[in-house]
Amino acid sequence: MGKLSEQLLAILDSEKGERAAHAFLKDNQLIVQNAFACAWNANICVAEFPLGAEWRADFLLLSADSGHWIATLIELETPSCRLYLKDGTPSKTLRIAQRQLKDWKSWVHENEPYLRRQFAKILRAHGTAAQCSVADSHQKADTEILDPRTMISFDYHIVIGRLSELSAEEQYRRVRERDIWGGPEIATYDRLLHAARRLDPAIE
Repeated sequence: MGKLSEQLLAILDSEKGERAAHAFLKDNQLIVQNAFACAWNANICVAEFPLGAEWRADFLLLSADSGHWIATLIELETPSCRLYLKDGTPSKTLRIAQRQLKDWKSWVHENEPYLRRQFAKILRAHGTAAQCSVADSHQKADTEILDPRTMISFDYHIVIGRLSELSAEEQYRRVRERDIWGGPEIATYDRLLHAARRLDPAIE
C-alpha cells in the first residue's frame, strides 16, 4: 500500500480530483483528524454529515476540551483548482464554496437544537464519556451535548488547491480571509499531506 503521504500525494498529482481525494480521506479519517482537530478529547470524525436536506459537509469533526465541544465542518474542493484570479479576486469555485459555508453558518445558527440531537446520537453510538461537565451533572457525552448550558463552538474550513500554486500575495490573502475578514478558513491540500506525513511512522 505504501505510506499514507505517498498515496495521498499520488492522488493530488493526478487528475482524479475531489472525489478520489474524498474517498481516500474517508478511508483514512485519522488524516482529517490530525489536520483539523481543534482539541483532542473524544475526537470523532464523520464523513458526509448532512446539514438538513439541502447540504452535506464532507467531514464533521467532534472534539472537546475541558470547557466546551467543537464541531468542525469541512468542505473539500478540487486539489487542482486555483484559489484566485489574476486580479486577486477569488476564483469561481472558491466563491461558491465561501457562499456555501456562509449558508451553512446561517443554517447552524437556526438549527442548533437539532444539531445537538444529531451530535448526541453520534456520541452515544461511540459510548463517549462526558468531557466538560462535573460528574454530578453529566457522565455521558450524549446527555452533556444536549444540555443547552454546554457550549459548542462551530469551525468552518474549505480545502482547495495546492500551496505551491500560491504566490506570496495569494498566501497572505488566503490567511487574512479568516484572521481579518472573519470568513471560513481556507486550507490547501498540503495541510492534509503534512498530517499524513506525521502519521506515516505510526503505520510503518
